[in-house]
Amino acid sequence: MNMIKLNYLPILLSCLLPIFAFGQWTIKKVDNGFDEPYKIAYSATNSGAILKLESLVTEKTVYPKIIQDTCLTVSKLNYQVLVYDSITSNYVLSKGYFSLFSDEYFVIYDVLSNSTSNEKFYRVYADDKFGVIRANDLTLNLTEIQGKILKQPMESNIAKSKAIELLDVNKKQQPYDKKVQEIAFYLSGGYHCDDEIPVDISFLIGNEYKKYNVQGTKSENSTVVFLVDDLMTDPMKADFLKASLVKLRFNESHCQSDYYEFKMTGSKAALDFISKP
Repeated sequence: MNMIKLNYLPILLSCLLPIFAFGQWTIKKVDNGFDEPYKIAYSATNSGAILKLESLVTEKTVYPKIIQDTCLTVSKLNYQVLVYDSITSNYVLSKGYFSLFSDEYFVIYDVLSNSTSNEKFYRVYADDKFGVIRANDLTLNLTEIQGKILKQPMESNIAKSKAIELLDVNKKQQPYDKKVQEIAFYLSGGYHCDDEIPVDISFLIGNEYKKYNVQGTKSENSTVVFLVDDLMTDPMKADFLKASLVKLRFNESHCQSDYYEFKMTGSKAALDFISKP
């Protein structure tokens, strides 16, 4: 969670009076004459707490997308796999092998099929070496990979050369830092004990509840719990916009668990207002 200092001004408290009557999301642009103007969106109070949306500009590390090819397939894994040096015409893998570790690029340039056992193998280029991987050792889409190769078949030496170029292009890509806008979704108010709190969130849509479980993170003063870093990219965004009511249960381990309920009238207008420049 992003522990970015949030805006708390006395003017916020003065804005709470009308929302008791309407019980809906309220939007405001705040300019105190000293700091940069900012936008706030908040719900009606419930047991001394309110739900809030706030636009935050943060710097994130952006990892480049894998550059693919029309016939070859580039991938990275999040686990270790064995790459064998070679395979015989009878589909016997050599005893020599090397390990392809997590987050290493590799290129699949051919698929081999053992008609006797129906076992599949990938010819790959990785770590400046050519080798063979059992297809069952990977969680990739075999049909898609094979389809690309069959659609544009090429000679082995050309495929190998293309694999070397494709791997090199991907390895040269570097992560970079970029400033991005995020819409923080959090609960302000109350007192919370745990640094990290499992929170159950249920959005009432029609006559059914859509349920989510998030790991909330409390602020240093224990009065704010950050629920979602960026609501715009979170799966719950659609239900946030459609719900008529939301229920939140904070499952504390060191103090009493808290339960809150808020009306969601005006939630779409609130998110639109906050997300626009």
